[in-house]
Amino acid sequence: MAANNSTSSPYLIFEGQPPESPLEKLTAEQQKLHSSLRQQVDKEFKDPSKDLRENLFDDSSLYRYLKATNWSVQNAFDRLEKTKQWRETFRPNEITFEAVRDQALQKSNYVNGFDMYGRPVIYLKKVADKHQDKDPEEGFKLLIFCLERAIKVMPPTVHQLVVIMDFTLYSESKSIPLNIAKRTIDTLANHYPERLGLSIMYNAPWVFSMFFNMVQPFLDKVTKEKIKFVKKKMADSSSPFAIIPADLLETTYGGNLPFDYDHDQYYQRTKELDLLC
Repeated sequence: MAANNSTSSPYLIFEGQPPESPLEKLTAEQQKLHSSLRQQVDKEFKDPSKDLRENLFDDSSLYRYLKATNWSVQNAFDRLEKTKQWRETFRPNEITFEAVRDQALQKSNYVNGFDMYGRPVIYLKKVADKHQDKDPEEGFKLLIFCLERAIKVMPPTVHQLVVIMDFTLYSESKSIPLNIAKRTIDTLANHYPERLGLSIMYNAPWVFSMFFNMVQPFLDKVTKEKIKFVKKKMADSSSPFAIIPADLLETTYGGNLPFDYDHDQYYQRTKELDLLC
């Protein structure tokens, strides 16, 4: 699998062998629950918009919501209804590249590459720009924009993604406002359930590690295993970064991809692949 020759052109097409769909692995009981939720959704939400049909009421999304609610059909339906209201109000699918341009120019958040399972990789970086986060709302929109783009480039049988959070240039003076941080967590948990496959926290400050240690006892085993704290580049197969092929992992983290985000090239590439609104 070879990455693009240009170090400024993002890698947004997975060329490997995608995994088997989780829908193919459902037990008889899970299939029954999935069918029950499908019937309820089709009955209650007639003639949904194109966005809802493709991004919320598809079979993969019903599976995600069922899994997130421990296979409770009613709880899954209730959460789907809330996400429907959120998507109709916030309209994440309609966020344009121009709307997040100023924040995107800081090279802080973008989608680039895939792991060995075809899961898109989102890079979230703290940057040394003194103007960073001058508009926290735009920063939030950029994150949602990246999530929506990552979902669009997923192979049909993939429903999760990988997040690399790089705190190398983090400082408390430039930390995200608490209200935005809470809003981000709530949005991801409530409206993008079961999307996170792996989160690599690179050079996280001690306060993050301390917080994680405090909440760890309250997290289930699956969630805990999705969060990895890393201080070094990939050195061998034991590194969490090793799940990403070296030619698709940026050199900063031990890979062979000397990627440098260029806004114009990124925009052009996403336009070519019809990933824009």
